[in-house]
Amino acid sequence: MLGAKRRRRVYGAGLGAVVVALAIAFLFIAPNALGTGLSTALTETQKSKVPKHCAMGDGPEYPAYDPADGYIYVPNSESGTVYAVKTPCNAFASWTFLPGSSPGYAAFDPQDNYVYVTDFGLNEVYVLSGTTLVATLGGGWFSEPEGIVYDPAGLGMLVANAGSDNLTWIIGTTVQPFLSLPAGPEQISIDPVFGSIDVTLPALDEFATAGPNIPIYYLPTTVYYWSTGTSSNPAQIAYDPATGTDFVTDSLSNNLTIFYAGVPETFPASSGNSPLGLCYSTKTQDMDVVNFGSSSVWEINPGFGVSKKVSLGTNVAPVGCTYDDATGQIYVTGFQSDQLYYFD
Repeated sequence: MLGAKRRRRVYGAGLGAVVVALAIAFLFIAPNALGTGLSTALTETQKSKVPKHCAMGDGPEYPAYDPADGYIYVPNSESGTVYAVKTPCNAFASWTFLPGSSPGYAAFDPQDNYVYVTDFGLNEVYVLSGTTLVATLGGGWFSEPEGIVYDPAGLGMLVANAGSDNLTWIIGTTVQPFLSLPAGPEQISIDPVFGSIDVTLPALDEFATAGPNIPIYYLPTTVYYWSTGTSSNPAQIAYDPATGTDFVTDSLSNNLTIFYAGVPETFPASSGNSPLGLCYSTKTQDMDVVNFGSSSVWEINPGFGVSKKVSLGTNVAPVGCTYDDATGQIYVTGFQSDQLYYFD
């Protein structure tokens, strides 16, 4: 079951999640009809066998792959731990943090080869390098930190703070404030084509695009807000370099929003039950969508068709995924099963 620490996140009624509603009147640009340039072709192959997997801590969430040392870093929110996993699926190192810790999101920084992990429970960010804890960042800079991403324009990390409605900027171990947003930013992505910083706002059923993304921060930034539909609860947002598209998982409305050519559209093929995590495969050029409610992963090809569906078995409740460039495998966390699954 999801603890109170995760009260802002909606994972689905099956785990007794709670939605925090904010009464804020907000102007947004409504989605248009599906663009004619998108293909609705749907070719599917279903894997019948449950993929290989290995045990993690309690409640693994959003992992990250570190190409510098080949580790997959897995935050386990319910046990307050982070595991460093070596291919194929062996726990090589682990960290256990203080009581109340709830690490949830990991991201790699190629500038210094650090991995950063946000801790929603203790309002901290951990800086890891190989098997070493380099630093613990706190000091009031973070409030219920959730998503984190590397920003190549600013050459640092951006953190979404759900508790203080803002983004925080990290370079190395130096922390600075960055951008205020209207309500509970949760996940964050970078769109290099539009030069924008993209953030999900679940409480408003919207996502924001802030731009231009420039290396000199603290200058005025224009922010646009886009609807994902009523009661959609957008969870994660990720950029697809094969199509120049931003994908948004709408966990309550069971579909995807795609931000294509500067316009949000509803994905032509409905997604699985409660889509959450997203990760891009450089090998296949597919965007992988993790479906929490149906314990499956859908691979969406550059033609916007579902090329493969992978079943993870029963009682898995998958949340996040990451792609291993060295092996060409996708790693998916099972929040309920406490396992890490991997497959081609």
